[in-house]
Amino acid sequence: MIKGKNGFTMMDLVMVIAIMSIFSVMAIPRLTSLKSVKLVGVANKLATDIQYAQQLAISKQVTCGLSFNTGAESYFVYEGDPNIKATDPYTRGDLIVDYQTEEVYKGVDLLNTNFGNKIEFDSLGKPYSSGGIPLASNGVVVLQASGDSRNIIITPNTGATKVQ
Repeated sequence: MIKGKNGFTMMDLVMVIAIMSIFSVMAIPRLTSLKSVKLVGVANKLATDIQYAQQLAISKQVTCGLSFNTGAESYFVYEGDPNIKATDPYTRGDLIVDYQTEEVYKGVDLLNTNFGNKIEFDSLGKPYSSGGIPLASNGVVVLQASGDSRNIIITPNTGATKVQ
């Protein structure tokens, strides 16, 4: 008569631990790259919002821009007056982005800007810093996640925007 096993042998446990170790070693780089993908997506969203503000300024012939609050890690797009939020073309609500409370942005930090707390565009699409001074050099917004960072660059005169 053959008796059934009531447990696992030491060899069974060693094999399971070895297989789990191999899978975990393979998964760690993937998790890191997923955070980088999220950072790139968030950076592209910000670049798109900057371009949107520029296009609003040109089409509506009013000053439009973005107001950044790096302490609260948020920004909003406005048109005309900084107290009038622009409409988000996707949600039809106010175009406000909060990196701390909105799940899609969590894990990404809005570190700083080199032009003050506002970037504005005139009716020709030319970028200006917080003090209403035309950008003399590239405007930069820095985003960071898990030790990786991306810069959103705004070119003087043209307002062309790119992610680096």
